[in-house]
Parts: sequence; C-alpha cells; structure tokens
Amino acid sequence: MLAAMSSSLTSPGFASAPAAARFGSAAGAELLVGGVAHRGWRAVKVTASLDAPAVKCTLDLAERWTDDPALPPRAVRPGAACRLTLDGDVVVDGWIDAVDVSYDTAEHVLTVVARDKVGDLVDCAAVLDGPHEWAGLRLDEIARRLAAPFGVSIVADIDPGPAFPRFAVQPGETAWEALDRAARARGILLAGDGTGRLRLTRAAEAAAGAGPIEYGVNVRRANATFDHAGRHSVVCVRGQAEGGGAGAEARLRDDRITRHRPRVLVAEAAGGASTFADRAAWEVRAAAGRSVRVAYVVAGWRGATGALWRTMTRVPVRDPLLGIDANLLVSAVVYSLTPQDGSVTEVEVTLPDAYDTQPAPPAAGRPASGAERGLFDVTTGTPVRVPVPGGTP
Repeated sequence: MLAAMSSSLTSPGFASAPAAARFGSAAGAELLVGGVAHRGWRAVKVTASLDAPAVKCTLDLAERWTDDPALPPRAVRPGAACRLTLDGDVVVDGWIDAVDVSYDTAEHVLTVVARDKVGDLVDCAAVLDGPHEWAGLRLDEIARRLAAPFGVSIVADIDPGPAFPRFAVQPGETAWEALDRAARARGILLAGDGTGRLRLTRAAEAAAGAGPIEYGVNVRRANATFDHAGRHSVVCVRGQAEGGGAGAEARLRDDRITRHRPRVLVAEAAGGASTFADRAAWEVRAAAGRSVRVAYVVAGWRGATGALWRTMTRVPVRDPLLGIDANLLVSAVVYSLTPQDGSVTEVEVTLPDAYDTQPAPPAAGRPASGAERGLFDVTTGTPVRVPVPGGTP
C-alpha cells in the first residue's frame, strides 16, 4: 500500500513545466530533490526564528490536470533530502517531512513541508548506543559529538568556556535538549541558519544585517507588542554566601515599572553580593528585552544591501510612529510568496537583551558584568535604569 502511494506521486499527472511562467517571481524559489530542481511554486513560506531550533518551509503548487507523457514527473517524497533556495541563496538544507496531495477534475495540488537538518536533533534521541557520559570535554566538543550523527555541523563564534568535569545525557533526552542544556550552563546561545549548521554564539556577536528598516521607506505594515507582564519593579536575588557564611542578596530596580511589583529569586549556587548583582542585572535586562517585539513586513526577500534578511543579525530601525530609533536584533524572519502579495518578508525585531544569555559566575578577581555594564553599582548598591529605545513603553 505504501509503495503504491509513493509511486503515485511520480505519475505524469504531476507535471512540472509551465508553472513558473504562470506565477512569475515564483521562479526565484527552487526546491532541489534528488538532483532535480522543482520550480513554479504557487505559494512559499519559510519560517526561521531564534525561538525555534529548525527552519521550516511550506511550498504549495497547483497545476492544471494533464496526462502528457512528455512532461517530467515531480518525484517528491517524504524523507527525501532537499535544498530550498531563494534567488540562489540556501535557506533550508534538510529533509522533506510531509507531502500532501489532492486533486479534482481540473487540477492537482501538491504541498511540501520540510525542515533543515536541525529538525532531527529536535525529534530524535541524543544517543542510542555508546557513551552516555563524558568527562573533560568543552561545550563545542560535546555539541559536535551529539550533532555529527545527524549531519549537523557546529561553528563556535565565541570561546565555548571551560570543560565540563562531567556531562551526562539524561534518559530519553533528545539531542536538542541535551545540547540546549549544555549551552545554557555556559551562557551560550544556539542559533541555526537553515543550512545544517548550529552556531555557538551570543546576541552581542550578531553581525550587521540586510539593511535598515524605515517607516515610510520600505515598511508595508507593522505590528508592535509592548508587554510589561514579565517585568518587575525590583528583582532581588538571595542565596547562600560563599564560604558558608550568612546569606547574601542583591537588588536591582527597573524604573520603567513604577508600581509595586517585586520578584525574589533564590540563587542556584552560593555567591557574593557582586555575583548575585550580576544575576539580578541579567534578569532585568532580559525581561526588558522580551517586552518589546515588532514585526515589519517589507517587500522582497532582501534588504538594501542585497542580502537576505536573516535572524541573529542587527539592523537599524527608524520608526517615529512607534518611537524607535535603534539598532535591534532580528529574532525571526518569514519569507513568503503568494499570487496576491508577491514576495515579501516579515522581519521581527527586538532588543538584543531578549536573547542575552545568563552569564556564568565571574572568575575570582573579576568584577561582575553588571558593574561593567553600568547596570548595578556594586560599591554603592545603587541600581541604574535599564535602557530601552527612546519613546518605547
């Protein structure tokens, strides 16, 4: 039964040829499967986000019914390796997850859903056989061992930090869960780009993006969310003092929150005032960062520089209507193509602090990064306001 269903997908009725001409700019989206380039898609949607490990694409094709044997078939099956390019740039290099087929007396409709190789890390167990525990390996070494069987490569943009004395894969844990747990322990962000690579990075390392986003210039429409539900007037971190002494604590105020909204956190490990101040500063920065998200829809898939819009990049945003004039982090992009709108990109931007990973405790003799950043004066205990783009709530 399954073999019959698979062979039906390659029948002459699913012919390729003239669709690209019918849909114009759809020719810029090309799905390569088994050495055959499939073009002429009626609709394309590619979603990449720093909140989702894998890049996902959905492609739709509607073709007039034909039994012309001269037209080649579309051999597109679930599980097949695929590569999607937009105007020649790779955005998804991975596997086809699903193929949906429907037809009536007038046309065939084919829908293809695919994800890049990182999708297998999300779905599958970290290890089946072999060691479940390693000693003395750094984060990049652990990541390569977990990702290699799935064809995913690891690129370290930053120092991966000290070796783990011991790192064990938990029973039933997926490869992504184990990787994410190890990365969080080192305050490092995992960011994929759809090409089968995972970067070990931080938001502060984000490169320049595809160009500015400007109200009245390249913005078709926008949707902004300013959400203070996760922010608190004071964040207090308390815990055991280093050396087993009396308890220690540090407090940081977010003066954008004017009513009484305190939050108390218990530190996971012993520390001092500066260590806890560092943790409190991170909590306030991250909450302020997550409170601002704006999604802009711009024409085409590329910015003013000619590059594709990409996540984990910084772009200048000038929007007097929303009171924003700042370099913001691109946290998500959605490339789409429809007969109605043509090719457009939804670019979601936020404050870089939204993806600022929690720093590890400072080394001996090193001041806390909260003091370095001017968010908390450890000497005087004076909290400092957390900045957000001018005019933004």
